Amino acid sequence: MVLLGIGSGAIGCLGTSQSTSSSNESKSSTTSATFSSIQSAILSPKCGTCHVSQRLGGVDLSTYAAVLNYTKPGEPDSSSLYTQVKSGAMPQGGPALSQTDQQKISDWIKAGAKND
Repeated sequence: MVLLGIGSGAIGCLGTSQSTSSSNESKSSTTSATFSSIQSAILSPKCGTCHVSQRLGGVDLSTYAAVLNYTKPGEPDSSSLYTQVKSGAMPQGGPALSQTDQQKISDWIKAGAKND
């Protein structure tokens, strides 16, 4: 049996899968959110009718540069993109975004709202 140091000092056997740190879990979920995944899976299909093709209310979510106008990188709770969907105010007239979609947006913003 080969013993390895895993995570924050925990010991486990080679070949076993152990999750030893909640910071590792949150880091992996944060790094999995990318702008292209947010744009293709959430913004275009769920917000695009109003805020890509028509830009209703002056809100444009058509490009990365435009989306940055509604984000404060690293701070989802200070980003109107996130706060509007979290509160249920958007999408207006449509079903609220799922918790998973909301979390993806939050994770992307927390990770710095980078363009990939």
